[in-house]
Amino acid sequence: MEFQNVVGHTMNYGLIFEESGFWVTHHGTNFGLFSYQFSHDLEGIELYYQKEKFGEFCSEDELCADLKPFQIPLSVSRVAT
Repeated sequence: MEFQNVVGHTMNYGLIFEESGFWVTHHGTNFGLFSYQFSHDLEGIELYYQKEKFGEFCSEDELCADLKPFQIPLSVSRVAT
């Protein structure tokens, strides 16, 4: 998938929003779809990458996330979380 900016050039870096999810473009490569949903008890937010859960907000002060299995660059992981 290739995203272009408003003047038709391929983006090297950026965020592309798609409904409630988003893509991260890094060095011209697109990573996503990142999305989220509220936990079943509505106490937290679950984080997803390509429809697979990778983390969650457990409280105001605690975030648990692991994107390592997806081999995503650290800079993309920082943006996504």
